[in-house]
Amino acid sequence: MKNRRIAIVAFLIVAILLMGVGYAAISRNLQITGSAHISAVTVNEFDVTFSQVVSETPTDVNGAAGTAAPSSSTNTIEAGAHEVTLSVAGFETVGDKLVLVYEVEYSTQKEGIDALLETPVVTIANTNPSSDTNQYFTATATFATDTLTEAAPTTTLTLEIELVAVPTDATFTSITVTFSATPKSNA
Repeated sequence: MKNRRIAIVAFLIVAILLMGVGYAAISRNLQITGSAHISAVTVNEFDVTFSQVVSETPTDVNGAAGTAAPSSSTNTIEAGAHEVTLSVAGFETVGDKLVLVYEVEYSTQKEGIDALLETPVVTIANTNPSSDTNQYFTATATFATDTLTEAAPTTTLTLEIELVAVPTDATFTSITVTFSATPKSNA
């Protein structure tokens, strides 16, 4: 009886091993092939623009805020663009300053995309006298932060304009500030 039990157990072990080896011999690896397409962020889904002027602070050469004549006019924010153009007036003495603060707003329809802001470019154009290449103003623009996210969708851009030379003839000066924004995955 004992021999018979050992024979049955040995037979079952051999049968299980043969079934496993047989299944492995006839089975195949499953391979799934295909492709995935990720669409790019479109212009309508990625938008970073100047939204409004937050503040304008003139400062005269003596450093007194709010008492000086410098001002901006025709402060034009281009719709749907990363550009603002302004004309300045009232600068009389070297050292007069005007500080403008703009709100820059980011809105996107795709989650997981941040906006990376690049350093703004300031272009100063003097129109009279047209042959005079003297730059009467210096202007610098800086962002408070260079990355906009869904959680923090706004930042400020500060534009500081200073009179560094007085022209001999009246001149019209136009200042344009542009920036570029690049979509960046935050995944």
